[in-house]
Amino acid sequence: MYKKAFMEKLEEIIEESKTALLSTIDDKGYPTSRWMSPILLPGKGEYIYAITASSFPKTHQINNSQKIEWLFQKKDLREIMNIKGKINVIDNPSIKKEILEIMGDRLGVFWKINEDVSDMVVLETEILYFKYFKPMKGAYDILDLRGE
Repeated sequence: MYKKAFMEKLEEIIEESKTALLSTIDDKGYPTSRWMSPILLPGKGEYIYAITASSFPKTHQINNSQKIEWLFQKKDLREIMNIKGKINVIDNPSIKKEILEIMGDRLGVFWKINEDVSDMVVLETEILYFKYFKPMKGAYDILDLRGE
């Protein structure tokens, strides 16, 4: 698979599932995962976006280590995608507005635990590695863009 095919498959999975697991590394070096509502923004290339609060522990973890992993899956678990990348915390009003216009209705849980709009920030993940897996077929494709 080529990068375009991976991005199309990722978009398809996000459209169906609406959620994914984001894993960061905590202060003691252990992985920490949580459910998020990610999106792809039109014209933004190989980036995944999500909303969080600057006061949440994951924001501190990201500031300490930008290396993360996303886990996306279709509801029937027949297609799974792992994404590794570099994540940044962005506090940009125009990007916040764009994301809220697209996915505002999917942020119910976020608003229940964070009522302060001024605390909202954007997580922007640069995709550096794709693994697309079809467990029922035992087939997978990998695209590594890290150059390591």
